[in-house]
Amino acid sequence: MNEMYWITRLDGINAFLTSFIIPGGMLFLGLFIFSLIVDNPEKKERLGNALISVGYAIAIAGVMLVFIPTTKEMLLIYGVGGTIDYKKSNDTDKELPDKAVKALDKYLDEISKDKQDEKDNVQ
Repeated sequence: MNEMYWITRLDGINAFLTSFIIPGGMLFLGLFIFSLIVDNPEKKERLGNALISVGYAIAIAGVMLVFIPTTKEMLLIYGVGGTIDYKKSNDTDKELPDKAVKALDKYLDEISKDKQDEKDNVQ
């Protein structure tokens, strides 16, 4: 159950990262424009350091946003991935499609034979 809780929290994590990136990008742009306007070398250096810090934070949040799946994606990974692993390891399951085709073929042959017998009885 612990996994399911964290899977449901993934959308919240994605929303948090997105809400961090958008204002962070606006802050980065504002700092960049302001650093072009400022003439004081000391303030310019502080703005440059702030730009670097904000840039790193945005980059880290962006990478996290790319690699952290949404709830829907994680449920698909969790559910389909487990099913595929089960199918690969189950020998009986591998024979099932062949058995189904053989059974269907036999059933259709019986239906065809019954219909042919009905036609022969009517004439």
